[in-house]
Amino acid sequence: MKIKFSLLFYLLFGQLAAQTFEKTYHINSDKNYIHNVWIDDQLNSYFTIKNGGQSYDSLYFTSQPFFLKIDVMGNQQMVKQIVPSSLDSNFIDSINHLDIQITIDNGNGFDLYGSIRKSFPYDFNGIHLKTNYNFDVLDKHYFVTKQDSSIFIKDFFVKNDTLTFFGSLSAYNNGIDFGHLFQVYQDSLIYEKSLFNDRDSIYTSNIFHALKDKNGHYYTFSDGYFGPPNFFLTFMQINKLDSNFQPIQKQIISLPSKPFPNDSSIVTYATDVSWVTDSTFIIAYALYDNIDTKKGDVHLFLYDTSLKQLNYKRINSIDTNQQSIGNSLVYDSISGYYYFGTTQSLKKFKYSNPFNTEDPTAFRLIKFDKNLNVKWEKVYYNQNTIQLENLTSDKNGNITMAGTLEDSVARQNGDRYIYVLRVDSLGNYIRSNINERKNIDKYVAFYPNPFKESINLLKLNYFVPYKVEIVDALGRSVYQCNWSNDKMNISTRHWQSGMYFYIVKDSYGNTTSGKLLKLK
Repeated sequence: MKIKFSLLFYLLFGQLAAQTFEKTYHINSDKNYIHNVWIDDQLNSYFTIKNGGQSYDSLYFTSQPFFLKIDVMGNQQMVKQIVPSSLDSNFIDSINHLDIQITIDNGNGFDLYGSIRKSFPYDFNGIHLKTNYNFDVLDKHYFVTKQDSSIFIKDFFVKNDTLTFFGSLSAYNNGIDFGHLFQVYQDSLIYEKSLFNDRDSIYTSNIFHALKDKNGHYYTFSDGYFGPPNFFLTFMQINKLDSNFQPIQKQIISLPSKPFPNDSSIVTYATDVSWVTDSTFIIAYALYDNIDTKKGDVHLFLYDTSLKQLNYKRINSIDTNQQSIGNSLVYDSISGYYYFGTTQSLKKFKYSNPFNTEDPTAFRLIKFDKNLNVKWEKVYYNQNTIQLENLTSDKNGNITMAGTLEDSVARQNGDRYIYVLRVDSLGNYIRSNINERKNIDKYVAFYPNPFKESINLLKLNYFVPYKVEIVDALGRSVYQCNWSNDKMNISTRHWQSGMYFYIVKDSYGNTTSGKLLKLK
């Protein structure tokens, strides 16, 4: 019977578990940021990585993109960098900024879209590169030129070989971002429009996401300005446009805990959106300061195409701060669930990212259904500083979390590495190092410590049942339980103040222990 059970377990979970991994890739670059991740049918993963460094003229941050390919087990297959001088012998790599922002699989390779600083100091061009699957450049085209403004592309739609790009222009003279759209046909610009103008009473800043419904209406998600006379009052807004890009409707998004105009704390770079049905969509968001709690909770909104809010859920974070970034919400068609990921820290982020703080951080992954009901939450702790930048699902229902990592060596050298964690639909992954599996102190957390009224227990990385016992300074047991859920709260109201000790054991006999302090 034991053999039959083992065989059944392998048939059900063996293949899925074999595709999970945790890997770090040491690419010779500094300020990495993952723009895109694409996974093919063989579960090879392709990463488009921005690498930024300030140019010597101090006018712009140069960005020479890297491309990384890994196989199903996370083994590095290829890493390549495209520099401006490889595209044009007149380009100088330290000046001619190249930023690839959109990656599209065309069946024979990739179409890469972005911007390039074509001439010094201010001229920028939209650029299209055709490559094979090894990112060798086969052809290049320029489709728009802008003076005094850099080009950012965030989302796109394709119809009859016409590409519609939504993004922004960043003005050199004042640093203000203005929402913008381009339409391109066969690498020629056929239409463009500013989404910051008085005529249409539309004042978008950075457009980070866009959706298109079955009726040809567009929905842009952006930071925006209130318009005259309150230009400097910014907020997150949805603008609904018709098929000719004329505004139909605008909706302000704010947190119910402190609604607009008293609070404009929602920032679009921290949001992501996804369709639920043909007429409803989800907005997911987390930021490190909720105003009312000073913590980083997760906020889920459900809207319909009339821009009416249908549902809202706040997932509290009682102990930590966290922040999300765009590309952190995915729908898994295998399970029919949504996944939303954030970067989580026990300390407040100093800026919009957790780096240069020497604080270890974690990935937090939430699985929920179309009605915003949470199925589970998992936390994946790393002893280094990590930032989640992209979430992707594959054909087997695995979830790939990708971002950047900074350890003490990288921090001293000004470097950051690429960090990838792939988990299965249960949120688990298999560690390749058997000694790491035995070292379960990485997998549990007790907080706060010291404590007063209660103490929280949280599983990290390894979501299996544990036995927990807590004893006082004299060795007397004050608490015992079988711990099955991912997190648990223990009331300590009637405990005496002083030192306590915990012992945690898994089903394989691996143990960890530590000290706890109860305050008066």
